[in-house]
Amino acid sequence: MHTEKNFLENILWTILDIVGKTKDNLKARLDLMVMGIRKALHPQQRPGGKVFLPPASFTMSKEQKDIFCKVLKDVKVPDGYSSNISRRVNLKERSISGLKSHDCHILMQQLLPLAARRALPKNYLHDVETKLSRPIRNYDGENGGGRGLGKGKLFQLDNVAWVQAHRYVLANSNVVAPFREKHIQVLRNDNRRLSERDLMRKHNEQFPTWFRDHVQYLLRTQNANISNAVSILSSPPDRWARRFTGYIINGFRFHTKEREERRKTQNSGVSLAANTQSYASSRDKRPVIGEVIFYGVLRDVIQLRYSNDFNFVLFKCDWVDNNVGMKQDEFKFTLVNFKHLLYKHNRTSDEPFILASQAQQVWYVQDPIEEDWHVVVKMTPRDSYDMNGKQSTDDAITCPQTEPYSGQQLDDAIYTCDDDVNWVRTDVDGVIIDENMDDDGDDNVGLEDSAEEEDDYGDEYEDDDDDVSFEDNDEDEDDDEDD
Repeated sequence: MHTEKNFLENILWTILDIVGKTKDNLKARLDLMVMGIRKALHPQQRPGGKVFLPPASFTMSKEQKDIFCKVLKDVKVPDGYSSNISRRVNLKERSISGLKSHDCHILMQQLLPLAARRALPKNYLHDVETKLSRPIRNYDGENGGGRGLGKGKLFQLDNVAWVQAHRYVLANSNVVAPFREKHIQVLRNDNRRLSERDLMRKHNEQFPTWFRDHVQYLLRTQNANISNAVSILSSPPDRWARRFTGYIINGFRFHTKEREERRKTQNSGVSLAANTQSYASSRDKRPVIGEVIFYGVLRDVIQLRYSNDFNFVLFKCDWVDNNVGMKQDEFKFTLVNFKHLLYKHNRTSDEPFILASQAQQVWYVQDPIEEDWHVVVKMTPRDSYDMNGKQSTDDAITCPQTEPYSGQQLDDAIYTCDDDVNWVRTDVDGVIIDENMDDDGDDNVGLEDSAEEEDDYGDEYEDDDDDVSFEDNDEDEDDDEDD
């Protein structure tokens, strides 16, 4: 926190041009000369022992400084978010001081861009990578349909997986929905004594064959207007499929369990929110339809081919049996046990597949006492934000993904051609100081002196108190208690 505090204070001192504290001074400009970079910002000797410092791209006029400070002066944040930052802003002197460490964190993460958006030029963040402009880490293709890691390998599906995958695609294709409803009605009319559970089991087993025959019958006898998608899906897919060991979809990077075993990271956890029928017992004749969360581990990624234009990517997972393999502890953590799986015998009636687009990512933490049980930790996609989304009723931990700081070499940030960037502002006056760059004094300051000066600033303004003060919100809290 102290590092962030010192860093922010140096930014504020520099863009507000605080005398004696700004880092954009003659010494810094002379360092640019020594390094031979950003020539447009090099100091210029003027007659009469004067030195002109061209205004940098982040230099603000007095009016722009007023705008910058006014935003921070007028901002109101929720209770407990930070201390009263407006008290730290001096509009008359155009300065900000006395910030707590947590205040500096809030300014760096949230408020500084808001204050600068109207005060600095639109190109002041030119070629600077921010949370909003950085490349997407888990880029999942141009149309957001996902992409496999690598080229994948062709393989031939066995009969069981071929039937399972085709049935799941038909059960989750919107264009097929009217035919599913019609088949259920046909079964209900022909088998009036069947329970709802047996009816749905029979529907799942017979629908692919009935759907194929029914579409062919319509095309042959009634010249029906059947869409191309329905016509293609009525026939089974190619037995040759493409297999991947990793796939990026929905902002998540998934790896199969086999691929993960060679790594120190965990990317095989999968969850699925599905609307399904739940039965209290085998004799229950009144199923309840509702959303159920399933947790599993990714075993295989296959691309199923119906035609050149119709391909579906499916995840094959080991799914935990929620009846015996999932529980909540006294702290409301959700735990799962992978020794209790839904499908153990690889039957054609099993449903291990889901569409890749339906997958959400979770990861698991092994319980140190009950080692067969693992705590579920949910993930949020990278580079996306929950804008008042539906709150899940599940009590698993939600862990927002954060982008780690990537290493950067100094040479990567130095432009080989100064003309590529506008280092100097043309609408703000530069600074003229009483110095002579040709003197043999201490004005020719090198990089070492700048480093020593920065260390001095860090020591001078080190904040001994890391605790965040919420004293300015005490009155509001008292009011709430009185109400």
